[in-house]
Amino acid sequence: MDTSSHIGMGIATGLMISNVATNNNIEVNTASIVAISVMANVFPDIDIVFKLKSATAYINNHRGASHSLLLSFVWIAFITFFGYLSVQENFFIYLICASLGIFLHIFTDLLNGYGVQFLWPIHKKWIAFGITYTFDAVLLLLHIISFILIFIFKLPTLQTFFVAYGLIAIYIIISFIYHYFLKKALISKYGKFKRLILQAKASPFNWKYVYETYDKKFYMGIVHNKSIIQLRYEQRLEILDQEFEKILYQNKDVKAFIDFTPIYNYHIHNRSNGIIEIKFYDLRYLMVRKNQQTFTFNCIVEVKNNEVISSYLGFTINEENATKKFEKRKQKKSLIV
Repeated sequence: MDTSSHIGMGIATGLMISNVATNNNIEVNTASIVAISVMANVFPDIDIVFKLKSATAYINNHRGASHSLLLSFVWIAFITFFGYLSVQENFFIYLICASLGIFLHIFTDLLNGYGVQFLWPIHKKWIAFGITYTFDAVLLLLHIISFILIFIFKLPTLQTFFVAYGLIAIYIIISFIYHYFLKKALISKYGKFKRLILQAKASPFNWKYVYETYDKKFYMGIVHNKSIIQLRYEQRLEILDQEFEKILYQNKDVKAFIDFTPIYNYHIHNRSNGIIEIKFYDLRYLMVRKNQQTFTFNCIVEVKNNEVISSYLGFTINEENATKKFEKRKQKKSLIV
């Protein structure tokens, strides 16, 4: 979920906790409670610092261990003690703020297509439900309306947020149900699948899908107003040897790509001087846009004599840009050498 929504949830839950405490004759500092609640709601995204290192480090770590159940308890303990030591108020209140904030962050991130490594280090694959968009207009709009009703029209805080979060719960339940029936419709259209990615788009109840069959066929499209619209079709024409795959997987960029990407395709090109170039691309991000550009997540690797000699990993506006960045990296590497 986007940062603005996490902040909105932090403010909302902080205000609710403060109101409940006040109603129970517990003296609290509302500003500090809201601040700690916001901190908890955004804290797992501290892993964004890996962007400073490299794209590979960011892909490997964003929403990884930092969003796991195990480290959640570490974050809760840290934020609780930070809040308590800063203000010297009711320890239990700050424990509630930290716990609610951390788990709300992870739960809402689980709902979208990116997902989190919730079971790290036992299970390092990303878990994602795909029923909300990363920037979900419904969730953000309900928070904005609630703030307007509370701060401008002076409606009661607890009752307003109770209604808002009730509507959010209904929205999430309906999205799960809608996802289930869309999945059945896609199976009816394409038959048995090996992998199926069905993710919500920005507009409510508009979805995109990638459907992989057992014979390596990929169907990609959108579901708009219950209508399945196929936009792309691909087939994996070349199959990498298993031993060769193991060699590729030892490369940090390839490993990061495969671990992060549940459904992808690739093209193999034989270059001069015995160089083999493999272009991997994430099919979830291959979307047709109005300007016919396609946003992609690519990994490009060159192999010679069963050894990776260069690689690139990153998000780009289209495949052409990915190739240009790969060539620039090779040139930079050759100049260093």
